[in-house]
Amino acid sequence: STSVFTHRFGGGAWLEGDIGDRLTLHASGQFWNEGLPRYLDSLARATQVSAGEGYAYRDGAGFNHHDWNAYASWDPGKYFNFTLGRGKNFFGEGHRSLFLSDEAAAYPYLRITTSVWRVRYVNLFTMMNDVRGADGDPSRFSRKYTSMHYLSVNAHKRINLAVFEAIVWSQGDSLNPRGFDVNYLNPVIFYRPVEYNLGSPDNALLGFALSIKPGEHSLIYAQLMLDEFLMKEVRAGDGWYANKQAMQAGIVARDAFGVKGLLLRGEWNMVRPFMYTHSDTRQNYAHMGQPLAHPYGSNFQELIGQVEWSHGRWLHSIR
Repeated sequence: STSVFTHRFGGGAWLEGDIGDRLTLHASGQFWNEGLPRYLDSLARATQVSAGEGYAYRDGAGFNHHDWNAYASWDPGKYFNFTLGRGKNFFGEGHRSLFLSDEAAAYPYLRITTSVWRVRYVNLFTMMNDVRGADGDPSRFSRKYTSMHYLSVNAHKRINLAVFEAIVWSQGDSLNPRGFDVNYLNPVIFYRPVEYNLGSPDNALLGFALSIKPGEHSLIYAQLMLDEFLMKEVRAGDGWYANKQAMQAGIVARDAFGVKGLLLRGEWNMVRPFMYTHSDTRQNYAHMGQPLAHPYGSNFQELIGQVEWSHGRWLHSIR
């Protein structure tokens, strides 16, 4: 575009400190003014959000936007960590994640991590926003909540298995207010049985992951994510809209070929149409108009190649 001065001006600050050996505090904030290139300008106008960085407020031909992060992380003992804050989370081994990635803007969360023996178990509770029609007024954002479990088990010194589940529900409206559903605070049971017990229309997703270390510096990984799954419809192959699945496969090598600091990655992602969507759009798997998993949303295939080499103070990267 020749009609817009394409630019990005911004600034920020962060502060972090430890209180004793078990408590860490962090706070950071950023502000930007941007004249976006056409492919990002059209995205910001359509979603009202600057990708991964918050609500995009119009400023002439450009946009202003800001974001902030903060957390308090506490280790009460050897096996537990409690983190309360505002920020992003990521589950998986890949460059992308089909479970939960850090592509969307920051959100309030409570994360409880339990590490015992070969098991790592994460409970994540969040509050997110649907910003459509709010004209940038936070009081008009439509709130949604999520509860997530991520269970990772080292079945062998070279094999890791993981299960992921998530449920998304809306706070409701003035006629049917709901807020945070305490039924989903149970830290150990699967959410699907809770849903069936409640007769709930909430959006539930289930995922599985596998990673294998064939060598000391290499990893093969895969993810399978299910939103809806009926075997008879999958076998029919007639394009039923609710065949909503996503798959990932990849391999990464660090210090590849004995070269210190060299990282090589190849990754394939495939997400079927309508994945992460829901009949009630306020309960889709998104925050601030952006997907919570892969930034492309759904209905795509992607192949990623990545080469990075770090030495001294230099980092060379191509993907």
